Amino acid sequence: NILELKGDLKARFGASNIMDLRVLEGRLFPQRLYAFLPEKMREGLHSMHISGPVTFRGPINGRKELQTWDWQGDLEARLRQNRFSYRIGQITFDSLITGSIQAIGELPDMEISIALQGDKTLVAGKAEATKPWQASLSLTGNNWIFQIKKLALYLPQVNINQGNRDVTIENIRIHGEKGRLDGERRSLFLPQIRFSTSLLTNTQIYLGVDRKGATLKADGKEAKLLQMVQSLNLIPSDWQLEGSDSFQIEAVQKEKKVWSLKSKVSFQDLGFENKEGTAMGEKISLKAEIDGEI
Repeated sequence: NILELKGDLKARFGASNIMDLRVLEGRLFPQRLYAFLPEKMREGLHSMHISGPVTFRGPINGRKELQTWDWQGDLEARLRQNRFSYRIGQITFDSLITGSIQAIGELPDMEISIALQGDKTLVAGKAEATKPWQASLSLTGNNWIFQIKKLALYLPQVNINQGNRDVTIENIRIHGEKGRLDGERRSLFLPQIRFSTSLLTNTQIYLGVDRKGATLKADGKEAKLLQMVQSLNLIPSDWQLEGSDSFQIEAVQKEKKVWSLKSKVSFQDLGFENKEGTAMGEKISLKAEIDGEI
């Protein structure tokens, strides 16, 4: 039971061979399909699970010319609260997916449009989403190469374990546009990601991932670094702090589990004062650079 179809079929054979299939109601069970996929594709999907069914409908037309059948289609598939889970390392994602997938054109080079919404999403691992979060994705393409039109995430609350204590981050918002996903080369390129949380704001992120490694860049201005440091209890909470900030971070992974890190942090017009008034400063400029591997 991989596929169920209801529809009508019209065919003519002779001087011209024509076959028209109109799918009125189709049901596909993705998890049962994995065994029939090419081995390379199965390798990339072994950590992924999608429950069924996925419903679809639309026409498929075939014409035989010069001993070869040419097929065209206009199909729309829909997911309705299908459970999706994915494991990467020690982190597990689980979500309910709703949305549509449209495929139009000549097989196998059909133009594909995907619009998906994830609800009641949870993450378990070192970083744990303690409240369900939302995600949406919109992309178009063909031949396993897609242009990412929109990627949006909203996480109400995440707890990150830091050894002997947990750090709570709230209102995490991630919005990306104009990206590229290449399934053949297993690469992902997101040059414009807007990122903000309850601890950090006004941050732009660049992300590039391929078989050779990964690159992550972050650039922030007036990102509230002082407030973040204070919220993490690195500076006493009763100190008064003010000043403008900026930072640039570049992390590159070229070998398995090894990241090279370059970062610059600067503060302008920095001022501080403790509760007792025994420690204070103003109009301070501070710059720091950190290079290393993690």
